[in-house]
Parts: sequence; C-alpha cells; structure tokens
Amino acid sequence: LKFVAMNLFHDIYLGFLADQIARQCTQMSVIKCSGCEAKFKCPLLHMCHHQGLLEKLKAHFEEVRGPMLTSIEIYYEQVKDLLPHSNDVEKDRENYLNAGRYWLQIASAEIVFWGRYVDEFNQAYINRGFIKKKDK
Repeated sequence: LKFVAMNLFHDIYLGFLADQIARQCTQMSVIKCSGCEAKFKCPLLHMCHHQGLLEKLKAHFEEVRGPMLTSIEIYYEQVKDLLPHSNDVEKDRENYLNAGRYWLQIASAEIVFWGRYVDEFNQAYINRGFIKKKDK
C-alpha cells in the first residue's frame, strides 16, 4: 500500500507542480514576447513561438519557482482531495507541503522537462486540480 501511495504522490502531486511550472513559464514567455506586446499577427515575429518548451522553462524557471515556493499551500489545496492520506490529515498536509517545498528547491528546468512527472495516466488527475481552481 505504501508503494502505491508513493506512486500516486509522485504521479499526481509532483506532476501537478511540474505542470504548473510548465504552464506558468509558457504564460511568462507570452507576457514577455515583444511580438505579442506589439500585437503582431505573423507568428514569425513572436519570440514565444520560436521557443520550445525547454527554452521557455530555462528562461523563466527561477521567476516561477519563487512565487510557487511561497504559495505551496495554495497548490496543495488544489490537489489534496486527489492524494492518498493516512488517518492524520494534518501530518499528511505537512508532509506534502514539505515534500513540495523540497522538490521545488531541488528542481530545475531540465528536471521538470525530462523528469516524466506528467504522463497520459496522471494528466486526467492533474487537470482535476486545475478545474477545481477555476471553479472557485
């Protein structure tokens, strides 16, 4: 049971955090794109279209990580109902928050990109966290 719970933790919680980083870095590349700012219609004039995801992660990872570290409780709240828990919900909360903080501290753009934290199976669970956020 512990192995299954740890897989779910890895697949859903860390996948959710990795997905959040990727989404925010992608949004940041659009915000900082001079072509978007100038409202050019041609994609050739948009740096955000020239960059691949790994480039976007490398360019904006540090910018995104800081606010995520200070708001880790918000991210946990979005997915807590999807995570395995023991009888001690408060202890579980602290464990998840600490694990999320630790992972964000050691993560890098390359770890998010190559780490395979999001796959076809857990994507459906991860999206539930985003849907829950939109409903609020």
